[in-house]
Formats: sequence, C-alpha cells, structure tokens
Amino acid sequence: MAPDDPNTIYAGAWRGERKPWTITSGSTEGGVYKSIDGGNTWNKLSNGLPTGLTGKIDFAVSPADPDVVYANIEASENQGGLYRSSDRGASWEFVSDNANLTNRPFYYTNIYANPKDANTVYNNSLRFLRSFDGGKTWKSISTPHGDNHDIWINPNDTTIWIQSNDGGANITLNSGKSWSTQFNQPTAELYTVEVDDQYPYWLYAGQQDNYSAIAVPSMPPSSVQAGPNSFIINVGGCETGPAVPKPGNPNIVYSNCKGRFGVYDKTSGQELQYYVGATNIYGHNPKDLKFRFQRVAPIHVSPHNPNVVYHTSQYVHKTTDDGKTWEIISPDLTAFDPETQVVPGSPITRDVTGEEYYSTIYAIRESPIQEGLIWVGANDGPVHVTKDGGKTWQNVTPNMPKGGRVDAVEPSPHDPAKAYVSVLRYLLGDDKPYIYKTEDYGQTWTLLTTGSNGIPEDYPTLVMREDPVKEGILYAGTQFGLFISMNDGETWTAFESNLPVTPITDIKIHQDDLVMSTMGRGFWILDNLVSLRGITSIGSQGVVFFSQKLPSEIIFLREVKQMGLNTQELLQIWITI
Repeated sequence: MAPDDPNTIYAGAWRGERKPWTITSGSTEGGVYKSIDGGNTWNKLSNGLPTGLTGKIDFAVSPADPDVVYANIEASENQGGLYRSSDRGASWEFVSDNANLTNRPFYYTNIYANPKDANTVYNNSLRFLRSFDGGKTWKSISTPHGDNHDIWINPNDTTIWIQSNDGGANITLNSGKSWSTQFNQPTAELYTVEVDDQYPYWLYAGQQDNYSAIAVPSMPPSSVQAGPNSFIINVGGCETGPAVPKPGNPNIVYSNCKGRFGVYDKTSGQELQYYVGATNIYGHNPKDLKFRFQRVAPIHVSPHNPNVVYHTSQYVHKTTDDGKTWEIISPDLTAFDPETQVVPGSPITRDVTGEEYYSTIYAIRESPIQEGLIWVGANDGPVHVTKDGGKTWQNVTPNMPKGGRVDAVEPSPHDPAKAYVSVLRYLLGDDKPYIYKTEDYGQTWTLLTTGSNGIPEDYPTLVMREDPVKEGILYAGTQFGLFISMNDGETWTAFESNLPVTPITDIKIHQDDLVMSTMGRGFWILDNLVSLRGITSIGSQGVVFFSQKLPSEIIFLREVKQMGLNTQELLQIWITI
C-alpha cells in the first residue's frame, strides 16, 4: 500500500501450491497488479517486468519516496530478482539478479525499504542483505541466526530494527552491528518429544533450526550462574531429529539428521553417524533412491529390549549394535504412487531437502505389552501391523481418504488388540481431524473425530496418546492446541488453561506428567495427572481427596452433588483449577 495514498495498492499474484510430495510456485498467470481506487479495479503491470513464468512476489513501497516501488520476483528464464520502479509502477528496471534474493523463494522472498531513505533496502533470505544503491549491490549483515524472514524498522529512528529468523526474533539499536539475545523467548519449533528415565527426567527433540537435537531437564537439577538456559545441551543429530535416549542409559542418545542415524554419548560429547545404506537425501529424485528417508525419519527403541532400535525409510530397519549393522524387517510399507515420485519444486525453482519425500514410513511404535507387535504408518496413507517382529506384515489401513500422513501410531498400553492412528491431511486441502481406533488388531476401525464431538471439524490432528494408567483417557494434539477425552474418544474437551493455542506436535505420558512438544512455543509439561485420572469416579461425593505418588497436590471439588455436574463439566472445573 502506498504510504501517501491508501487507495494505491500493489499486489502480487502467483500460483502457489504445496502438496506433500512437491512445491509448485509459478505459472504463466499472475504477475504484478496495481489499483488506484482501493482495490475496486486492477491493472496488470508489465513494462520491464518478467515475461516468462512468474512465481512468488514481495513488495516494498518507499515511505521516503512513494514513487519508488521495489518488487522481489521469482521468475523463469533468468529473470528472477529485484525490480525497481521510480514512477509508481508505470515502468520497471531489473536492478539485481543476486542469487540470495530468490533463494528458496517459497520459504523466503522478502524485501523491505528503509523508512527514511528510498535507496536503502533490505532482503531477508538465507542470508540477511542490505543495499545502499537501490538494490544494485548488496552486502551481508550477520544476524544471530540464519534463514531470515522479516524485518521491522523504527520509522522515527532507523538504527532500531526488529529482525526475525529461524532462531526467533532479535533487536538491534545500531543498524545491525550488534543484536539482542534469542535465549529470552520460548519460540522453539520442536518436531517430537522423547523422555529419559532419570530423575529429574530430561526432554529431547529435534529443533528447527538450531544446530543439533537438544535436551532440557523437566526441572533444574541444580542452580547455575548463567541461568536456566544453561541446561540446554546438544545431543547429536541436527535440526530435524528425533533424539531418543536409550532406556536405562540416558547418556546414550539415538538421533537423526535428515536420514542419517547417529549415536551420541553425553559423557564424551562425541557422536558416531551412519548412513543406513543410503546417501545424502538432498537433491535427489525420490524414485531413484534406494532408501527414502524423510528429513524427520522416526527412531523408536523397543520397550522390551533397549538394544533393539528401529529406524524407517520405506522399510523398517532394525539394529541391535547401535547402528553399526542393520537388518530390513519389512517390505515397502508405503503406497508408492509413481505420480508422486518427482523432483520437488516446479516449474521455476527446484527444492529438494527431503521434506517432500513422499511414500516413507512416518510413525512406528512397538506395543509396550506385547513384544514383536509393531504398528507403522506412512506419510502417504497406509497403516501396517506385524505380530511377529517383522516376519509378516498386514495392511490394516482404515477406510479413510487416501494419501494422508499418518503422523502418529499409538498401541494401547492396556490391550494388545487396541491401537490408535492420527492422520494429517491439511497439505491435501483437508483440515478435518482424523483419529481412528481399532480393538481387533486393525481389522475394523472407528473414527473418533466426527467434527461435532469436541474437536472442531477444521482442527487437523497431529498426535494422540492413551494414558498408560487409566484406560480410555486420551490426549490429542491438534494444530490448535490440546484436547482430552475421558471416554475413549466418544467426546473431546479442549484442554488449555495457560497452554498457548499452538500446534502440539508430540505427546508423552511419563512419571505421571503430560509432556508435549509444540511448533513455535517450546516444550510444555502438565504436572501430575493423578487427579485428572480420578475425575470420572467422583460421582456424588462432595469432597474428594486424590492420593498422590509424587509431591502433594490436593484438589477439592465442593458441593458436587448439589451442583449436579456431569463429567464434562467436572473436567472444565479441573481445567480452571
């Protein structure tokens, strides 16, 4: 929007589409448009702009000189880069094809003009760049973290900026010469959560985009002069994770870095990394890969034998010697539609990081009560189970829309025949929640999320876990927070209290705590589930004491009989307390 005339608006239009197996950005349609009547009518601008395929576009209209407009454009035929107009878009000059300007354009593409100088512009991308000559030449400015996305500049004092990147947000008071810390904000994007068996227990995850997988204690084991952030430690792998501590020995952590399996030793600070018979996942067409490892390829340690570790591509891989040797214990357990085995990124920008590798196993869990009973789910839909440790497998996919990502499988800790799966389909244009339950080893399934029984119909589901102590208490992580069912999925209740509305990516129930990872708000723990488990047995009692195994917490629900509350209303009271 022109800063001197709110009726003058510039708009970029392009075809943008992201499917689980590819990124589409650009077409012959779209381009740069301008309205001078507040958007009632539009004219397409073309004088000096790209003539081939046009992709993602971002604008900066100079507050210092509103005649000056910048457009950062993804385009074909070597026409991508920065365009500048000095006459409000009537004509354009191609001023820079600097590769950083349109590096991974679906992910970045940002241009910003200095509020007091029309010739000073900033570009947020893999690197953070600044130009003093209207975008013709650029120099990099170091920021606390790479993968830069946006900037705000104080219009009254242009030496003060707030800049954002994959590490969080940071402030400079001197035009980028120095920056504030990012360790003062809970902005971690965490893909999964695992816990160890020490006390206090520690939480583990891959963290976008911070060097290695991390571990933090559930409570500080001791005081340190540098503050609680000093307890964050690296545990191998890299940003994608997961990171899984070895049961019985929390000094050993199994981690993943974009399909590469690692074994990290906390006592030495060293890691051994192995390719499981595969090469780097970057840059390849998935149909040509021997093993299709996703960036976040799961790792699962058998609950019956801590020396048995599973890792998945399109196959289930098993090691009993910490990754030195591997055995494949399954056939391809994915749908593997040839039409989805393509090089991600089209028609302008190729982008192959493994994130769009489709037809990979995305979730695996072995039953905690029956050794060799293993459930797996693929990111293109199929669900399989084996009862004999991988000798034979059965396709038990629920009768559900095809192609969804099985984000989580959950063998019941109470009944070997019972299991749950949580399926995510929002990258296919379907925001409905999908949680299914089977009580006969997958022969039949029941949908637990109807859209009208508590979880709204446009809340995609990421994970679901069953309480290991009280059968039928379920915890569901959605794109918009946590939900709980007290009746095995018949109805659900939003469970927020002080929990932010944020995607819940993973859940573990450990030492009577509910442990969660989130996308953008770090780890969260709900302490002590004992009283929640007993809420359905209150009946008409006026006062209830819940016996605790852990340090005391007493919850009284008074005058329950007189109030005539049902279970759902009691749950709401519990949430409030």
